[in-house]
Amino acid sequence: MRPIWTLDESHHADRTVVEQGLPSAALLSAAGFQLARFVNLTVPQGGVVVLAGPGSNGGDGWAAARLMAFHRPVSLIPVLEPRFPDAEGWMGAAQAAGVDIVTGASARRRVAEASVVVDAIFGTGFHGSARTSPAGPWLSRLADLGVPVVAADLPSGVDTDTGAYDGPALNMTATVAMGAAKWGHLGYPGAGHTGPLVIANIGLPQVSATGGSIEPDRGRAHP
Repeated sequence: MRPIWTLDESHHADRTVVEQGLPSAALLSAAGFQLARFVNLTVPQGGVVVLAGPGSNGGDGWAAARLMAFHRPVSLIPVLEPRFPDAEGWMGAAQAAGVDIVTGASARRRVAEASVVVDAIFGTGFHGSARTSPAGPWLSRLADLGVPVVAADLPSGVDTDTGAYDGPALNMTATVAMGAAKWGHLGYPGAGHTGPLVIANIGLPQVSATGGSIEPDRGRAHP
């Protein structure tokens, strides 16, 4: 049995481990490592494009981009200005490792040429419409191109607690969930846009206030 977290439970797990003494930068680093490791193992060759948002989900993307750049070409598109803790330091470290920061026409071209795109725009904190959000144009482009996509924690635009989603269908290779599955991975239509779900251990406590859990085989089954 594996726990399934709500948005509040996910945030509680993050706060708990930081209050226990783990620096928030270490948590971000662990998430970036797991994301980079999965991408390198499943799509080992070719260029990677990371679409990064403003929050901690985007931070995971920056951290993963830095690690992948030691082994392969990596471009990062800052969809929105980074606002996660110590963003400037992570940005500088990524560029020092060889990550190419691209915008405009160059960014659109890199997406079309990528072997895989990492969706790290919006994670568990997203509310509203995917289509009208800043992620909307990029999600539409990914759908049109059919490029393989790996989502960080939760596909951008999927509601964490319900699975509500009004964006296009992507060629989702997998979603790498940090710490535990979220209800948005299992509720439709979000479940239909998650792809194979991979749970990454980043050192978060395995607790759930609601006691929600699901058998792995049932999680893979379509209702």
